[in-house]
Amino acid sequence: MLEKLRKTINRHYRNLSGWKTNRKIIVIESDDWGSIRMPSKEVYELFLSKGFPIDTRVFEQNDTLASKSDLELLFSSLLSIKNSKGQSPIITANVVMANPDFEKIEESKFEKYYYESFLDTLNTYYPEQKVFDKWKQGIKQKVFYPQFHAREHYNIAKWMQLLRSGSKDDLEAFSSNMVGIPSKTNPELGNKLQIALGVDGGNTLDNQKAILEEGLSLFESVFGFQSKSFIAPVYTWHSDLNPI
Repeated sequence: MLEKLRKTINRHYRNLSGWKTNRKIIVIESDDWGSIRMPSKEVYELFLSKGFPIDTRVFEQNDTLASKSDLELLFSSLLSIKNSKGQSPIITANVVMANPDFEKIEESKFEKYYYESFLDTLNTYYPEQKVFDKWKQGIKQKVFYPQFHAREHYNIAKWMQLLRSGSKDDLEAFSSNMVGIPSKTNPELGNKLQIALGVDGGNTLDNQKAILEEGLSLFESVFGFQSKSFIAPVYTWHSDLNPI
C-alpha cells in the first residue's frame, strides 16, 4: 500500500513542471504503427494449434499492420465527429520505422541483422493497396499525425542472440516472419523481446543511441518533418538516452 502511494506521489511530482492549461483536452495516442506483430489470421491459427498461448495475449490476438480498408474506416469515423470549431479528433500515431528483413537475416545464418523500412513491409503485406497513400491522406485531413516510437519494436541484440543459440520457439516464430512469441510455459510474460530499449542481451546504450538517431532521421525523411514527441516501446528507456 505504501509503495503504491509512493509511486503515485512520484508520478504527480514529475508532472508538476509540465505544460498546464485550463482547457479540457482529450489526447488520443496510438502506438506501434508500421510495426509487425501477427502477420495473418492463418499464422495466428497455426500457432494456436501448436499450443502457443496467443489467445491470451491481446497484442498477438489483434495486432497486425492496418490495411487500406482499416484506415478508411478509422478516418471516416474520425471525420464524422466535429467540435464547435468544425475540427475532427486527431490520432497521434506513434510510428515504428523499420522491421526485420527476415530473408537477409536467414541468408546470413543469423550472424548479421538487417532491417527494411516499414514502407516496404506495408507493400509486402498489401501489394495492391498503396496503404501509405492512405496514411498521407489522413495527415492531410488532419485526423492522423505521426510521431516517433522506435526504429524497431524489439531488442535486436537479444533476438539475434536467441536465434543464434537455436531457441526453438524463436526460430519457429521467425519462420512465420514474427519476432518472438509468448512461451507455452510462462504466457503471463508475454513477448519478452518487445522492450526495444531494454539493456539485456548485449543491447548497449551506445547501440541504442545509434539506433534512435537513425530512426529519427528515417522519420524525418519519410514524413518531411521532425517528430515533436517520443515514447519508447513498452515505456522503457534509460535516462542517458534523453539527450538523443
